[in-house]
Amino acid sequence: NECIYGFNESISSQCGLTSANEELLPNPNNEPLTQGSPGSSQSGKLSFDDEEVENFLKQFDSNCKRQVNYSDFNGLIEELSKGDVGYNDLPPCLIPTAGMIKNVRGDITKSSKQSKCAANPTYIMFCAALKEMHELSLKDLDETRLKVWGEAINNALNIDFDAGFAKEHLRKIVHAYFGLKAKADRGTDPELQRLDEEIRELEAKTDALRKLRQQKLLDKNSDKRKECLHQAEYFNDKPLSTGLLN
Repeated sequence: NECIYGFNESISSQCGLTSANEELLPNPNNEPLTQGSPGSSQSGKLSFDDEEVENFLKQFDSNCKRQVNYSDFNGLIEELSKGDVGYNDLPPCLIPTAGMIKNVRGDITKSSKQSKCAANPTYIMFCAALKEMHELSLKDLDETRLKVWGEAINNALNIDFDAGFAKEHLRKIVHAYFGLKAKADRGTDPELQRLDEEIRELEAKTDALRKLRQQKLLDKNSDKRKECLHQAEYFNDKPLSTGLLN
């Protein structure tokens, strides 16, 4: 039974899937995706950028097969290599996650035209992605981990699993991940720093002008000014000797 003992070449080629045994062999042309460190960004940008977020999300919209592997999930190969997991089965570590999915979403594989044998590797990696979502927090993420999850979910969608709910949830996680970057760069963006400095300079200049204006108003109301205004009014249109000899 090829489902128990492994995929033959035609099924592997047709489905774009690899068996657990194949995953245990070195594969120089298909490197694991997990190369980043938690909390790091592979984009090279330190500041938040709307376009960066949109471009990152576009990666999840393609219908092409994704090169996600068992080795991209921590401990999954070890679970699959124990020898008691058939190709129709889930490793023990994923059974609770699969149970929660079925309880809440029903059988998400029922619409797939692939056999259970052919679809099972995709289902395993889909469950592994959701298991990691449950185990990790926002501070543990990097872009590589998000890409792994996105590829596992897209592969499930591409064989007609009812997995749209997971893709929508991942989009929320991606926004939250970049939200941390947006929060962090508020005080480090050079352009914002330049504008803040200009604002401080303008506020200082405005304050100085307000003080100068206030002094001018005080000068206009001084006793000396009042006396001068009074005398100017007194002599207006009169000979300057007015009052001299009276």
